[in-house]
Amino acid sequence: MSSRGPSPRTRLTLANRVLGLALALGAMFLAAHARPASSGAEPLLTVASLGFLLIAGDLSAQLLETLGLPHLTGYLGAGIVAGPYVLGLIPEASVIQLHFVNGLALSLIAFSAGAELTSEMIQKSRRSIGWGVASQSTVLFLLLSLTFLAASPYMAFLHGQPLRAVIGVALLWGVVAVVKSPAAVLGVLAETDAAGPLTGYSIGMVVVLDVVVLVLFQLVALVARPLIDPTIGLSLMQLAAVGRELLSSVALGATLGLATALYLAWVDRGVILFLIALAFAAAQLDSYFGYDAMLVFAVAGFIVQNLTVQGEKLLRAIRRSGSLIFVVFFANAGAHLDLVTLVSLWPVALVLVGARAVATAGAAALGSRLADDPPAVQRWGWAPLISQAGIALGIAVAVEEAFPELGKGFRSLAVAAVGLNEAVGPILFKLALVRSGEVGKRQPVQETVEEPVAAP
Repeated sequence: MSSRGPSPRTRLTLANRVLGLALALGAMFLAAHARPASSGAEPLLTVASLGFLLIAGDLSAQLLETLGLPHLTGYLGAGIVAGPYVLGLIPEASVIQLHFVNGLALSLIAFSAGAELTSEMIQKSRRSIGWGVASQSTVLFLLLSLTFLAASPYMAFLHGQPLRAVIGVALLWGVVAVVKSPAAVLGVLAETDAAGPLTGYSIGMVVVLDVVVLVLFQLVALVARPLIDPTIGLSLMQLAAVGRELLSSVALGATLGLATALYLAWVDRGVILFLIALAFAAAQLDSYFGYDAMLVFAVAGFIVQNLTVQGEKLLRAIRRSGSLIFVVFFANAGAHLDLVTLVSLWPVALVLVGARAVATAGAAALGSRLADDPPAVQRWGWAPLISQAGIALGIAVAVEEAFPELGKGFRSLAVAAVGLNEAVGPILFKLALVRSGEVGKRQPVQETVEEPVAAP
């Protein structure tokens, strides 16, 4: 006779988690409202906010796991509820200060993405990834540019603008639509321990597309700038600057990868602390020389995995602290989500998000058919490509800085669209992994044991 409902032990565990979450909320409420009115208290509140996001995000993820939802949804939910736009337990000043911590977490996620992308995986999936990247970047760019252009009469920030300017902004939105989220894909994979054709395809697609988007944005910006502002001429010197930036980012990534391999070979202790210090140092170089942090660390991880024998050590260290990294990134992303903007722009954002989802599925189906992908990829290859994150917002910020008159509305719309994709994408991807039968199939990284050297 089957039992009905959760067991007493399960109910007790759930009750403990709910109680722990309530205590964390109460403690953060006291920290937020009972602090002294002095500037010296702000750093302490920021530290308390980080600690709260770690605890509340983890407990929320465990609660939502009972409903079959991915952990990332719990991390995001904890940040949204506690952030400045709902309960206000974490003030906006603390969210801004935590952005640096978010950058370090994103660097480690990029390191993990590069380390997960093995040369064997690329060899097996090169046709699939090639056709997939080509179809996603082409179909999404064209269709979402046209969708944006058709919806532009309902966007207040474009009212009164000449048609050429609207076309320029639409082209930039097409680039935003191509952006995916390696962080969301890796977060779901870390939670589910998935392995198989869909898993390999997902990792390769999101990593390669991130590099393609960086180039695509610069190329489209060359055309969009003179359309939006006729006083700006078309300059091919900017294209040369893009090439230098990409090459220098790859060179720095290769250097950091070799340095990491040497550290793993000679020291092999405190690996995560070493990677955090490396990310901190690289962040300073990125801001000064204009490197792309995601590309730098993805290349570094790829170098360690494929050109040295230290790849397993690196993956083992990152996977041990993987949940901590993803809690920091997504809980802070949730706290940073501007719900006021989302509410005010939701009708247009919903149209653009829906059009992007349809275009993503269509492009994935086209690429899979051309590449003759395995059945799991043909059926579910669209699911890991729904999520969006950091690079889309980075493009929106760059547009705002270049064109303040139009850029503020563009950025607000991007925040609204990315927020919707970020909330729905991980749920769809986890469902796809479950349905494809790849959950729990990943083999654990083997510990390497060195053979003792016999005395001569």
